[in-house]
Amino acid sequence: VAVAAGIVPIAHGMDGGGSIRVPASMSGILGLATTFGRVGTYRDALSVAKTGPMTATVTDLAVSYLAMSQVQPKSFQHEHLLPGRIP
Repeated sequence: VAVAAGIVPIAHGMDGGGSIRVPASMSGILGLATTFGRVGTYRDALSVAKTGPMTATVTDLAVSYLAMSQVQPKSFQHEHLLPGRIP
């Protein structure tokens, strides 16, 4: 709602059954349910849910997805990429 109203340019969501895609389509904005594991989540958020951005423009969606998909040191999916870790 905040993105559709123009209050914020980007919102972060979790999608396990349409929780990004359905609200985005109903409010006329864009939502991207990313590939599971592409955008990191923290250990306490492990489930079938995927994280992704919701934006009003394709440009904002691309920029936010690029930022979200970077390696995050506390991310469960990306832990094996940290220096000194043996996968």
